[in-house]
Amino acid sequence: MINKIQKYLLLHYPMLWNIRLAPMLLILLATHLVFFVIGYVTTDNAFDRSYYYSIMHNEEMLYFVCILVSVLILVGWLVLYSRNNGFKILYPRMARHLYLEWILILIITIGITSLPYTLTQGTIFKWKSTATLAEAEEALALLDKAGVLIPGEDNDMSLYTYSPGIDDMILIPDSMQLDPDTLNLGLYSLNYTRNHLSIEGYIGPSFLYYKRSEYLYDYYKNNDEVSSDILSPESTIKIQRYEQVKQWLREGNKDSIMAVMTGFYELQQKHGMAINITPDKWFARIYKPPFFPVNGLVFIKNNQPYDYEKNATYCSYDNIVTEPIDDTDVDYHSGYIKRNPFLQHAELTSGYSHVKECYEYDQDMEVMLLLCICFALAISILIFAVRVTGGRFWLVAFVATGILFFIVCLVGVMLIEYLDWGTRDIVLMSAILFWVMLFVALFVRIMNKIGERKNKGRSNIYVNILLWLVPCLLPLLYFSYAIFINVSDRDILNMFWINVFVVVIIMAGISVFVRRWKSLPEE
Repeated sequence: MINKIQKYLLLHYPMLWNIRLAPMLLILLATHLVFFVIGYVTTDNAFDRSYYYSIMHNEEMLYFVCILVSVLILVGWLVLYSRNNGFKILYPRMARHLYLEWILILIITIGITSLPYTLTQGTIFKWKSTATLAEAEEALALLDKAGVLIPGEDNDMSLYTYSPGIDDMILIPDSMQLDPDTLNLGLYSLNYTRNHLSIEGYIGPSFLYYKRSEYLYDYYKNNDEVSSDILSPESTIKIQRYEQVKQWLREGNKDSIMAVMTGFYELQQKHGMAINITPDKWFARIYKPPFFPVNGLVFIKNNQPYDYEKNATYCSYDNIVTEPIDDTDVDYHSGYIKRNPFLQHAELTSGYSHVKECYEYDQDMEVMLLLCICFALAISILIFAVRVTGGRFWLVAFVATGILFFIVCLVGVMLIEYLDWGTRDIVLMSAILFWVMLFVALFVRIMNKIGERKNKGRSNIYVNILLWLVPCLLPLLYFSYAIFINVSDRDILNMFWINVFVVVIIMAGISVFVRRWKSLPEE
């Protein structure tokens, strides 16, 4: 089939035959499909980790193989493509044909350089197949609420600590009689009077004091005007969810609390996770009004323990005011709680957060695609220059440009070292604009030859350098201007996207320019 297509193209569209467009498109389509499937198959979305790297993170070996395949395809295509160069041997080529040939070269090189992007897209597609964006956001909202009800171990106690000025102490109900002789008085706010001690309220660790960050809560609860400037919308929403769960506890809204626990249980079942504690036992373990204390008897590990942790003993239950829910959780002889139950909150949160990242705008993926396109643009210009001038002049121009670049850098560094600090930006801008001025000088020089119908001479070298500078003009002008202003990453990305389209347009005029130059006599 490929041979028939190629034969037809040879007879009717020799340029498409020569560039091997049909076989290259089929090869690239098959290769992209293979790497998309590889990215999909090798992606682990089992929700078994407490942390995931960015979307672009993948096995380094896969990207190495991907880049190696891209290089092999590029080399193989160049070997076939370089066999015939009608523009070099025969002259009757119109400018639009020359421009079309460069466009086709650019399309093929983009297909070759974008294989890593396709590999990453396979990974993203695998994560998106886990849940829709709405499902991921709904799950994360539930997990935010469930996080309040999953007290970790000793290192998480600060989340439930009473903060004066931020939290209100939990008042002692009139119907509750407390004996100071049997209590850990450090957990209560006390009022000492002459020959009398009264307990005003509970200030020990409690679910009602839960806060992820005291700093954020300070602004959120006491300075709403400032919080609107400091808190992101996402942080504000999270805090509102935390406050809602705490309000449910205060009001005794058991149904809403059980709904959160049941929803969490269903997420565990959906992802085939081990069920270590049921919603009923979870509720009974932590629901202890009116103080809702957080201590060793209510600890629940927020991720599945490793094998070496499963038989370990945990927190002391000294000075605990509540009784254990399940006697099997307590060793009364040693005074330690053992085999704390666990809920895979960390795994579910990180997993659904990763799913959400795949749906939302990700600058890393845009940068990756832009790099692929810019790299393809550079390769296409290099190939086009070889086709126009020949390999010998291309190599001479490459060496000359390298020497010139070294000299400019050396002179720039020497000037920066010996001049005042205030003039360094000017030196740097001058070094950047030197290449723009070089482009203008070469363009004027070649146009002068074309106008006077002189022989080519060394203009073969000039044309190579001029072509290489075409995709660099806008970035050079932009960065020379950016030296004196602050630019963001977004501005730089936009500039490079614009540059791609500008180069595509400019190359139409360059094709006319090159064709007129090519008509000059060699000697």
